[in-house]
Amino acid sequence: MRYVTTAERIGMEKGMEKGMEKGMEKGMREMLIAILKENLGIIPDSIKKAINSIDKKPTLRELVVKAMKCHDIKTFEQNLTLAGCAI
Repeated sequence: MRYVTTAERIGMEKGMEKGMEKGMEKGMREMLIAILKENLGIIPDSIKKAINSIDKKPTLRELVVKAMKCHDIKTFEQNLTLAGCAI
């Protein structure tokens, strides 16, 4: 077994953390789209594209909560715009 230096170990740990963060963000985006589909039916591709471009967990978290309360697609589009997402 090859010896792993401290610098290599730290680099691997940071890489794993970054990978886990990206995985959590992807899961939140998928959850957001699923909630919208359940509440509103068909979701336009432009909204899916906007959601998939979000890379900040706080923004995704906020939009998930708003999606659970949303009753129409226009309201959610406004929420996306307020969150700084281009549609």
